[in-house]
Amino acid sequence: MIRRSSMSVVVVVIATMVVVLVGRDAAAGLRPEYAARATVPLINAVHGLDGRLELLEDVRIRPEFRSLLWGSDSAMYCYQGGADALRAFCASLSAVPVRRALLRVVTRADREVIAHELERELGDLSTVHLYDDRRPTYAVTVDLSIGFGSYAGPLTRLAEIRDRRIVWLSAVDERTQNVDEIRLLATLKTAWQLAPRASGHGQDILLVSCRPVFSERMSAEADLSFAVTFTRYSFDGKTWRRYQRSESGCWEDDSPFPSRQAFP
Repeated sequence: MIRRSSMSVVVVVIATMVVVLVGRDAAAGLRPEYAARATVPLINAVHGLDGRLELLEDVRIRPEFRSLLWGSDSAMYCYQGGADALRAFCASLSAVPVRRALLRVVTRADREVIAHELERELGDLSTVHLYDDRRPTYAVTVDLSIGFGSYAGPLTRLAEIRDRRIVWLSAVDERTQNVDEIRLLATLKTAWQLAPRASGHGQDILLVSCRPVFSERMSAEADLSFAVTFTRYSFDGKTWRRYQRSESGCWEDDSPFPSRQAFP
């Protein structure tokens, strides 16, 4: 464990708690086709370098109409007519398709250390504290919405900066022992939230999802049945672990989030 003075702890807390939303005029380093959407400062004592973690978006996505695109597919939105405020943006897509968002680590001297391309053009970045210390984790969200449907929406993954790398958190399933990345959707039939761990140290991640149940014996005329799956991710001091249980029924986001007792 690294020992720090009380003054350095204050610096760590301040540096890792702040997420700065920035406008399109912010410099994007060696990527002029992008603008920084959000920036988190990084410090050597915690992250292995002094610099920043940035979420970049296509420079054509202006802050004033970003809310119009969130929750839809931009190409589809433009194809369907869009809004007058997006006329120039939509016209530009025929020559250069919208660029996918980027998550990157940059040094204080503006040298790009590593970059990760997200699946779509719109994203978000925030800081969460999952452990019983002040170690930061970064919630990286990419908008996978298509404008309709029950199962498409923003996807959040959890990143940590270790040895100048972006590390995505994974969890071991307690039943199968399979290791999978923690992926947290927010849709009509899926939601997640953080909850204090039963031990009082750190936070668990709770995920509820409703999905249809298919069977090889189902006929075309049979009524579709659903099951609700309750998933809990918990850190045991060394590893993130996944616990799950399912029951018949359905949950949608106009209902209250299930109580903590519903999760294994």
